[in-house]
Amino acid sequence: MKISTKVQYGLRAMAYLAQNSKDNRAISVREIALREKLPNDYLEKIVAKLLKGGVLAAKKGVTGGYIMSRPAKEIIISEIFSALESPATKVKCIDAKCGHESDCLTKCLWVKMQAAVNDFLGSVTLEDLINKNL
Repeated sequence: MKISTKVQYGLRAMAYLAQNSKDNRAISVREIALREKLPNDYLEKIVAKLLKGGVLAAKKGVTGGYIMSRPAKEIIISEIFSALESPATKVKCIDAKCGHESDCLTKCLWVKMQAAVNDFLGSVTLEDLINKNL
């Protein structure tokens, strides 16, 4: 299974915010990019998706930047995945017709694997991640 850099960077950015935005201090994309050694331009696009996905909020002004939309204990990892790339893992044949549906021996494996990944990601919060309570 391959997780995109978009999701990897998005999770790192959210974890950084969860660890460093005490008292709702807004944090700039530039700060996150520097601290996490991520490409700033790419991270800007990721943050825009996280904002649209409802897990981030923007603060305007001189001390502006981004904050989590809710406490880390209320943000589920699957929400971050969904904001950036849904679903977390996907084998084309789960949804697409490939011509082998009637005799496919592997489709049940992919369907069960997808369900297991979705269940796991739906059970872990951002707080669990930063506290390593997995």
